[in-house]
Amino acid sequence: MRAFAMTLMVLLLITSGCENPSNQGDANIDNKKEKVYGGTFRIGLSEKIQSFHPLSAIDVNSYNVVSQIFECLVKLDPKTLDLLPGLAEKWEIDEKGTTYRFYLKKGVLFHDAQCFNQKSREMTANDVIFSIKKACTADSKNKIYDIALRNKIKGADEYYENTKTNDSGGDIEGLRVISNYVVEIELSSPDYSFLHILSMPSLAIYSEIAFEAMGADFPIGTGAFRISSGQKIRKNSVVLLKNEDYYRKDEYGNDLPFLDTLKFLVVGSKKAELQAFQNNELNIVFGLPTESIKNIVEEQIANFQMDPPLFLLDRAPEMSTQFYSLNLNSKFLQKKKVRQALNYAIDRDKIVNDILKGEAFGPGINGICPPSFKGYENSSLVGYNYDIEKAKKLLKEAGYPNGQDAPRITLKVNTGAKNVRVVLEILKQWKQNLGIDNIDLDIVSLSERLESEKNGDGDVFRSGWIADYPDPQSFLSLFYGKNVPKDPTQESYPNTTRFINEEFDQLYEKAVSSRDQKERFDAFLAAEKVLIEEAPVIVLYYEEKYVLLKSYVQDFHYNPLRAKDFAVVYFKQPKSKNKK
Repeated sequence: MRAFAMTLMVLLLITSGCENPSNQGDANIDNKKEKVYGGTFRIGLSEKIQSFHPLSAIDVNSYNVVSQIFECLVKLDPKTLDLLPGLAEKWEIDEKGTTYRFYLKKGVLFHDAQCFNQKSREMTANDVIFSIKKACTADSKNKIYDIALRNKIKGADEYYENTKTNDSGGDIEGLRVISNYVVEIELSSPDYSFLHILSMPSLAIYSEIAFEAMGADFPIGTGAFRISSGQKIRKNSVVLLKNEDYYRKDEYGNDLPFLDTLKFLVVGSKKAELQAFQNNELNIVFGLPTESIKNIVEEQIANFQMDPPLFLLDRAPEMSTQFYSLNLNSKFLQKKKVRQALNYAIDRDKIVNDILKGEAFGPGINGICPPSFKGYENSSLVGYNYDIEKAKKLLKEAGYPNGQDAPRITLKVNTGAKNVRVVLEILKQWKQNLGIDNIDLDIVSLSERLESEKNGDGDVFRSGWIADYPDPQSFLSLFYGKNVPKDPTQESYPNTTRFINEEFDQLYEKAVSSRDQKERFDAFLAAEKVLIEEAPVIVLYYEEKYVLLKSYVQDFHYNPLRAKDFAVVYFKQPKSKNKK
């Protein structure tokens, strides 16, 4: 485990000259705190986005784009991850902790589109109710209900089931329009994280008029940026233009946004992304290719005192964990001692140090939750260290001494050089330490791996999770047993391991319903301890990213959740020391 603290942020400067940001677009200085208008911010994507529809935006690439077009009732501060007003200017919660009343901002307009004609573009309470009902509707495009809303809003589960056979589904008991700018949401039981859940881009508010006219992939929101005409999903680039009718201002009264354009480019590999950044084709890089880390860091040290800097190198832990999911419908993996043996037989330090070259916060030895949730002290949890003798003993007790008679299983990994390097090392260690070598490795696309994992088509799956909101509930909800279908042939999501444990579920429910933070976290810790013991997953490592950012980019804040607010970002050329 690394000796430095989780909160340590290493800020390093690299320079080989001075780049003028004016080539990113025209820039005009406003006289309020010298904020600069204009420019194009370019961001790299690993794959083509899957959808512009919020309810389908569960992959990182779609999330990045959708979160700039659409907005939610509440949002997260990109500096602190604290809750802030979004489309709702304020809210009230009743004494029971079940009824939320939201007071909407007035004068918020949806992006201009032909579908409105003479109809109003203003966002109102009806749009809020419509959007949430869509999030509670059974539909192939709705990927968020099971993750965020099942067992939450009063009457929503019944509504969801009704929509499987009835297009309208009726009304949802817990959704109420109080006035044009006031809505109420009533929960079936208290949930401390409900406001955080509402900050998820997948639960953004959109226009009923636009949806009915343009269909599910309509990119009409209230965000600081709007889609340019003619854009289609799954393209190699997506261009978002400044929303000239945006309602927000900064703390100095400047109209937002400052940037003219956001451009998302599919660059594929991390190596290609770094090259594009060095060629001034991108303004930021999230994560460096493993083989480049040493060279980049050594180069920046040599140039640390040069001025002005060309770009900044930042290193920060994330609310993200990499792990392997085990399909508990697999007869081999139904045996707890087999699952524990597989865990003990992995040298996680070697993976972090030799395979990842240090690009991780540390080995996953403290449970599924990453060590980046404020106040959640899961460092007290004892996970699986590297213990070959214990692993061999457990496998023998399970009936497979030295791997003898172990059935052939399939391990599915999605494409990517890092994923392949890690899985080859794990297979090598399992063979050397346990004698298990009858594993079929299946390297597939990300979308295919996700579908296979949900449907149980395989035994072990390379997986991972980035928190949807800054709370351990976002991780532990993946293992809530009441979300597992009784029919093993049905799709199971988000509990893809199909883990069912009564003690875990009781502790999880206690944590979710508690309004006392200490009581919540204590219950979550106890639930996570059960999860470690039962081992439905193999936690590998907690993520940490190197982030490269052009130095002329101002007011961009990186956080462990990757929540971004490009509305406040602007370009400003730093003054050279040689100028008077």
